Amino acid sequence: ASFKWVLLLCATTTAGFICRMNLSTAAPLVMQEFGLTPIAMGRVFSSFYLGYAFLQVPSGMLADRWGTRKIYRWAISLWILFTLLQALVGWGSWQQSLGVELLLLMAFRFLLGASSAPAYPAASKGVSDWVPARLRGMANGVVLSSIGLGSALAPLLVSGLMIAYGWRVALLASALPALLVALAW
Repeated sequence: ASFKWVLLLCATTTAGFICRMNLSTAAPLVMQEFGLTPIAMGRVFSSFYLGYAFLQVPSGMLADRWGTRKIYRWAISLWILFTLLQALVGWGSWQQSLGVELLLLMAFRFLLGASSAPAYPAASKGVSDWVPARLRGMANGVVLSSIGLGSALAPLLVSGLMIAYGWRVALLASALPALLVALAW
């Protein structure tokens, strides 16, 4: 039974990292479309980590209180939402000026970071609840190794789609693994 949970935690970690890494891969096309400088794009990337850092401890407390399943249901839903919102920036009725587009990208990345903060506290809580004590260290190691898998898959998924269909479609597609794990939770 604990194997099933570790596998789901791994899938969640992988999907989460695909949502994190998608914009890094799409950055050249995003920068070109919006006329962003490397410094401005760096601000977009840093926004993620600000949200992540600010909510890491509170989200750990929430994971202790509400449990892994409930935290993940909310967090993954938000990963999907903020990934979709990033893809909409500058499109159709979302067409804005460069300053507004930059602020929207920063805001959505901040919120994606904030909603990603519970990922590892919730995973640790799940391992603690569902894995026998003698296997917890290994289980945590396996779950954390999924970071590498998500980091490796994101450029493969995003770059091909980005070249064929544009960066927006690539971002939308990168939310699909998160949708699948959200349904599993």
